[in-house]
Amino acid sequence: MMDDASFLHEGFYDLLLTEARKAALERLDTSRWRAVYDSAPEGEGLLLALSSHLSVEILNFLRARCGDVPPDRWLPQLRAVLCDESFRSMLHGLLLPAPIESKDGAQGKGEPKAKRLMAIRRRGLRLAKEESFESLKALLPTTPLGGSALLTGAEGSPSLLAELTRELRSCDRADWLVSFIRLSGLSALMPTLENFTATPAPDGGPRLRVATTTYIGATDSKAIERLCELPNTEVRICYDTSATRMHAKSYIFHRATGFGSAYVGSSNVSKYALDQGLEWNVKISQRELRHLWEAVTASFESHWEDRRHFRSFDVSQLSQLRTALEREKHPHEAGAAGAAADNAPVSVFYDLQPRTHQLEALEAIARERRAGINRHLIVAATGTGKTMVAAFDFARFRREHRGARLLFLAHRVEILRQALVSFRQVLRDGDFGVPVDGTHPPKPGDESRSWFCTVDSLNVRLEGMSPRAFDYVVIDEAHHSAASSYLKSLEWLEPLCLLGLTATPERMDGVNILPLFGGRFTHELRLADAIGAGLLSPFIYFGLADEPELDFSRLAWRAGRYDTKELGALLEHNEQRAGWVLAQLDRRVENLRGMRALGFCVTVRHAEFMADFCNRRGLPALALTGKSDGELRRQARRMLESCEVNVIFTVDLFNEGVDLPFVDTLLFLRPTESLTVFLQQLGRGLRVDRDKAHLTVFDFIAAQHGSFNYARRFEALCCRPCGLKRMEGQLKSGFTDLPTGCMVSLEETAMESVLANVRAHLKRLSSRSGICAELHKERQRRGGAVLPLGDMMELLGCDSPDDIYARGLPCILQGRPEEELLEAAEEEKDVAVLYETPLAKGMRRLLLQTDAELLRAAAQGLQTAELPAGSDGTSPASLFYSVLWSQDMAAQYGLEKLHAACCDSPGLKRDLQELASWRLRHGAHPAGEFVEGMGALRLHAAYTREQVMLALGVSRFESRTLFQEGVYFLKERNIYLFLADIEKDERLFSPTTMYEDYAISETLFHWQSQSKTADKSPTGQNFIHHEERGIRPMLFLRRCRRNAQGLTEPYVFLGPLHYVSHEGSRPMSIRWRLERPMPAEVLRWAQRVLI
Repeated sequence: MMDDASFLHEGFYDLLLTEARKAALERLDTSRWRAVYDSAPEGEGLLLALSSHLSVEILNFLRARCGDVPPDRWLPQLRAVLCDESFRSMLHGLLLPAPIESKDGAQGKGEPKAKRLMAIRRRGLRLAKEESFESLKALLPTTPLGGSALLTGAEGSPSLLAELTRELRSCDRADWLVSFIRLSGLSALMPTLENFTATPAPDGGPRLRVATTTYIGATDSKAIERLCELPNTEVRICYDTSATRMHAKSYIFHRATGFGSAYVGSSNVSKYALDQGLEWNVKISQRELRHLWEAVTASFESHWEDRRHFRSFDVSQLSQLRTALEREKHPHEAGAAGAAADNAPVSVFYDLQPRTHQLEALEAIARERRAGINRHLIVAATGTGKTMVAAFDFARFRREHRGARLLFLAHRVEILRQALVSFRQVLRDGDFGVPVDGTHPPKPGDESRSWFCTVDSLNVRLEGMSPRAFDYVVIDEAHHSAASSYLKSLEWLEPLCLLGLTATPERMDGVNILPLFGGRFTHELRLADAIGAGLLSPFIYFGLADEPELDFSRLAWRAGRYDTKELGALLEHNEQRAGWVLAQLDRRVENLRGMRALGFCVTVRHAEFMADFCNRRGLPALALTGKSDGELRRQARRMLESCEVNVIFTVDLFNEGVDLPFVDTLLFLRPTESLTVFLQQLGRGLRVDRDKAHLTVFDFIAAQHGSFNYARRFEALCCRPCGLKRMEGQLKSGFTDLPTGCMVSLEETAMESVLANVRAHLKRLSSRSGICAELHKERQRRGGAVLPLGDMMELLGCDSPDDIYARGLPCILQGRPEEELLEAAEEEKDVAVLYETPLAKGMRRLLLQTDAELLRAAAQGLQTAELPAGSDGTSPASLFYSVLWSQDMAAQYGLEKLHAACCDSPGLKRDLQELASWRLRHGAHPAGEFVEGMGALRLHAAYTREQVMLALGVSRFESRTLFQEGVYFLKERNIYLFLADIEKDERLFSPTTMYEDYAISETLFHWQSQSKTADKSPTGQNFIHHEERGIRPMLFLRRCRRNAQGLTEPYVFLGPLHYVSHEGSRPMSIRWRLERPMPAEVLRWAQRVLI
């Protein structure tokens, strides 16, 4: 309830007048301010106005009373609040619309009418003295400020042009985000815009901010020039429309009174769209639909602050803009010109910046480099800019190693030419590097330059070459690195940095390339992230029931895959199955003769049979294999692009980096056992192409062998891992967690097959006795040898050790039969046996730790049986064991005894060491820096609340101090701890809370205080003036409270914050600046709304 005048700002309102508001308005200084009223609607209109008013005020009241209570305690808190006298008092103040008395004290004839506060105007303004609401109507939109509306452009619907004009007359500042701006539309608004921008915004900043794009070349450069001529106006332009696909149209008008408006819909700035066309636009009232308003404004801020895509523009850049617009209008001509210029010196340079996904890869390389690791492997789909990652990283490397010499190795000349252009652009050096291949031998003096070289050309020159001739070596298509030709070079060279790039880390011959790159992936770009970033095309995935008599479940399964001979015998000459496939395509593809498809087969004979079958049925097709000559491959590509053939059937030819952006359909005609191969094949159709809206996938699904895993395949298509348990829900609900623009549709029979497969795997991993029996059998086969964690995971088909820890400790699961364990517990007093269940839960929590130094220290302590000393008096062991052991065990036994118990249990000790080793190879962050005053906490590592309190000395290991609030003030250190969740409810899409805390950019964060915090309160003033008061706010952030496995997520420590600005009170919405940029991998999920 508003019990003071703090809500009053100069400007426009649409507020039902209540007793509480009337009392606040009576305290206005009438010598300076004048309130303007209008009659409230009557009848049904009054009820609607009152209900809207009540819903807002009751929600604000309840939030204030529940804001400091943990979410799981809200229900009892709400029950108490609703029975409290304060709630009834608040309702009393809200439910009595108060009449405005006339000057003589009379209320007029008849019943008093309800009133609305429409404006607070400054005395001294023209007409302000006796101004009525009627005289102000021309300044306001025709739809109420307090209500939302749909504008359709039809007769009787307000004109969007007229509404925008009126909004500009009455708002404090405006933000526009549109795909394009035409001079015809802007001209109609220019008189109003000139008046609007004559003065700055109330905060002194630009009054008008406009973000637009060069999309399809539709923007008029003259319109942008006119905008730039306006004072107090800032324009930003996105040139990279292929990646952003930014087609948004929104017009946002801010008012300090809280009655802003946002128009979102189909209208760009053109005369037709604004005033003549049947365009649909929704007006969102800040007052009525606060969560949607916050969504729109947050989206705008994220785009506006995304300097990698939206670049500040002024009239000096008009030439660059016109060139970009022409390139967008004629993309094929620009592409041809670029291809022709591959060998030409680079003379024009662009201000290239790494995209978010490339920054993640660069940060991963940098972390490894700081940890002393000099071999790196980047895995990402073709078309996601891996070569640019290498170029940006070499630019960083060269700053630290002056004169560093680069070797870029590839097996195709075309790759080398494109890479040379990319490096020259990033380095802004048109003379950088030389091509070295069969037709371009090195010239005199080239021995000191960087080479872009084919592997064969390098091998013939290795003799006499120093192993350290090159400082930085890039292996493109790194899956070839296990071939003898590459191994010869790699075994000779000794670079300071070796970087492998590949979309296809799994070779068809089964040879593992990971040992060449340190045994792990440095960074892997997930499919969903690449699609969400606009780097790959969206997909529509149809899971179709295969031919009814087809059954793979009885085929032999060896070494993780089907027996190829048996699989081939079933498919190579199966006319009935081929006819079924063709019939399904005919039903679902609008024009088969316009389709450009790849079909993946099990054998060469299968591919040849399918091509022959399609040709006999009138659908032009070809079969290509690894044995096909180069000329046939080139002709096949041309024929498929021109639709001379509609399908190319292959086995493995298109698994690796072949660029076929025009492919719009994929056919999975065999069960693909390997997830990596499946994703490689899927990637063949995901290249972005202007003429392709999406990729269509037809996967023919039949009963599979028990070891075949559908869950991993569908999980890879989702935006985040969901685990076996939740995968069943995703299948039934129709996949609600897919990348933008994607769809998965399973026929009923196919759905039954997939569900049966998922349930079988779930049962296999959920049965402890079954796991024990399988592990015990494998140990017997190995002569009783202990199974390493990695071997257990491979045997059980696990992606993460969590699948094992969820069933128990590895040392127990693979040990003696369960009936002997209780006797062993009494005899040996082994803590692994006595406390297996809580220890297994603790190990699951340890898997979420990302502080590599903490994990190394703990592993070392286990090896030496000594407790490692920690910085700032805090032992890493206490942070490690606080996650492993419960608070009760810590209080009962203490740190030293629990550490000794772990060291004395051979099985538990081994399990913990293997956990630390696995985590160090999968996701731990090397050597993050310390922050002054924050103890043993390292920047950008993840910690639990307990670990934070321990590291800061607030808690002891044996007696831990916890707090449930999102804000905690450490008086002795003068530090505020902010612990925030991006997703307030991990089970649901929560539009009403998802825009409270979020990243605006890598250096700006929007944070909402507790509901009771007013900007004038001591706490609010501490936030605003923390610099001069010596207070240091620290941000800890996590995506959601619990992950897919139901475990509590730790918080990523993002370091110190600095106040920028705020809006509102009770709660305050504060914009903070991060002292250190947010890691790109965190930004991806913290930035709720971005391209």
